[in-house]
Amino acid sequence: MSVTAVAFPLAIAFTLACAAGCQSLSSVQGWDGPQMEVRVDASGGELVMLAPTAGWTLTIDRAKQTAVGVTLWVTAHRPDGITSQAITRVQTRWTPDSGPTPDCIEARMRINDGIYVPAAEGCR
Repeated sequence: MSVTAVAFPLAIAFTLACAAGCQSLSSVQGWDGPQMEVRVDASGGELVMLAPTAGWTLTIDRAKQTAVGVTLWVTAHRPDGITSQAITRVQTRWTPDSGPTPDCIEARMRINDGIYVPAAEGCR
């Protein structure tokens, strides 16, 4: 049996499992920065970025909550200069000001002073 014959059914099974209740979804089309992930739980959401070097930070600039979800506008701050450490996990947490956590969170990202673009989304 070929690798393709095994991998294709596994990919279909993974896709169906995620459709049935993934807790997070990684980067979406439009974002060409570091890999992003949004995790949603009962107390809020966590944004996780796999930065290419050390020194990156995340800042939640604003949030807009609706009945079906929340959109976060987030800035990824690139470090000045060159650092030697390889891929680094950078994260920040969002909690609602009041009321329950929405089921879904969308992160719109920019790097430094760039333009916000859809970067990642997650649902619980």
